[in-house]
Order: sequence, then C-alpha cells, then structure tokens
Amino acid sequence: MLISIVVPVYNEQEALVELSQGVRQELTRLGQPWEIIFINDGSTDNSAVILDQLADSDRRIRVIHFKRNSGQTAAMMAGFDFAQGDVIIPLDGDGQNDPADIPRMLNLIDQGFDVVSGWRKDRQDNVIQRNIPSILANRLISAVSGVRLHDFGCSLKAYKRKVVDGVRLYGEMHRFLPIYTSWHGAKIAELVVNHRPRRTGESKYGFERVFKVLLDLLVVKFLDRFANKPMYLFGGCALWWLCRIQLGGKRHRLPMHALSQNLPGYFLHHDAITADGGNDIHDRDDVYSAWSLGRDDHADLLRIAR
Repeated sequence: MLISIVVPVYNEQEALVELSQGVRQELTRLGQPWEIIFINDGSTDNSAVILDQLADSDRRIRVIHFKRNSGQTAAMMAGFDFAQGDVIIPLDGDGQNDPADIPRMLNLIDQGFDVVSGWRKDRQDNVIQRNIPSILANRLISAVSGVRLHDFGCSLKAYKRKVVDGVRLYGEMHRFLPIYTSWHGAKIAELVVNHRPRRTGESKYGFERVFKVLLDLLVVKFLDRFANKPMYLFGGCALWWLCRIQLGGKRHRLPMHALSQNLPGYFLHHDAITADGGNDIHDRDDVYSAWSLGRDDHADLLRIAR
C-alpha cells in the first residue's frame, strides 16, 4: 500500500526541514512505500529553494510550485491530483501536526474506515482568535451537514483514494471533504491527535476566514439538497416571488416628476405607456410603471434608477 503525504506550504521556511525529517522517520518505521508531495503555494520567502533541496535529497519527495498564492484548498487539491498513493494524508506545513499520529491513522484505515479525521482536542492556538471561533464553527457545520465531527478544520486526516477520486474543491472547502465523503457512503472515524505549539513563522489566518467558511457552508448545503435537482430551488424562489407580487402587489402609475422625491418603496419598469389620473400621456419617458411591494396605498417609494 503506497502512502501519499500532501503538505501545502506558504512561507514556512523555518519549519520545512524538521517537518520533512519527522514525516520520513515515521513513514520509514512503517516499512511501506511512501511519497511526500509539497505544494509551494506562492511562497515569498526561501521555502521554494528549501523544498527543491529536499526533493533533490530524496526521490520520494516531490514539489509542486504555484506561481502565486492560491490558498490552502487549491494547494491541497493539486496535491491530491498528483498523489499516487492508495491512502492520502494531508497535513499542515507549519509543523503543528505531529507526524507520530500518521501510523495511528493508518491503523484505523486498516480496520476498515474510509476516512480518519484528526481532532485537535488540546489545541495550541490563541484562544480568542482561533479556538473559540473554531468551536462555534465546528458545531454549526455539524448541525447543518449532519456529520458529527469535533474538528473539521484539522488538516491531518487520512483518506482512502477511492473516496476522494474526482472531488473538486474551491474556496475554503477542503475542511468539508469528510462531509462529501460521508454523503457518498464513506465510513468515518475521528481520532484525537497531538497539536504542537507553533515554533516558527506566524499564522496566516484571521477572523475573516470564519466568514469565508460560513459562505462555503452555504454552498455545501446547496450541494446536499439541490445538486441533482437545482430547479427545486430556483423554481421555488421564482414561484414565491410571483405569488408575492400577485397577492401583495397593487398596480400604480408614477409620473417622472415624482422620481425626484427619491423615496424608498417601488421597483420601476422602463417600458410602460399608460395614463395617470385619467389623462393620456404620450411621451414614453414621462411615465414609469411601478409595482408596490406593500398593501398600503401610501407606502414609501423604493429608490429608483433608470
């Protein structure tokens, strides 16, 4: 069984040599064939040079260089595409994941699990900036997806190749890969893993990542419910809007001089030729047709743009 280790890297020059040595040590003990794939995600430090030196020193190490920073998900996806192993194990390039957990994950794979997800139960990160938002996000993701895991954001996971072949990920969606595999029948185990304090470099993530994850969660939920029947969503929205117009709307006529009021309450159509107050209006630009969004004849007008 060939084991592929996938490591996205962005400006981690101080951690790379030690990380490579630790991974190689654990894999050599297993006595099974292995490969390490580093993905240089547009690093601006000396990471590219160090990675090339590591590849030159061991033919089982391969390096993919991105010309610019594309994000962890894109880097991980590239590693999955180039990996040749029967089991693929991604881990972070900052040295916080412990390579000693790799054999324990493989043991669960041998027991019949398709995915083993790491759980950083004793997480060595900033409590306010990283840990608390992560706990809340993980609970939300579990509630929305129905897949009960404690730590979707832990990069250290093990996947049988068969459950990730053909998967395409975008945005911050690498953390949702266990959800995708679960929907397709994968058997998932969760394993408490060691999380080490960051000793070099600095974190690349802040609060803005939480917002991105929530947006990607909406995409995941859409794929769950409507991937095979998108018309149920878009058609349902269209029917709801038509019913709203028919049941709650009233037809109104609005002369052009009223536009200067710039009051919020209506959406205008450009092509109406109608009458106002019983007087015929012949100039097409003088009159717009508007649909009220409320039942009150004296409701305010929406902002109007021609």
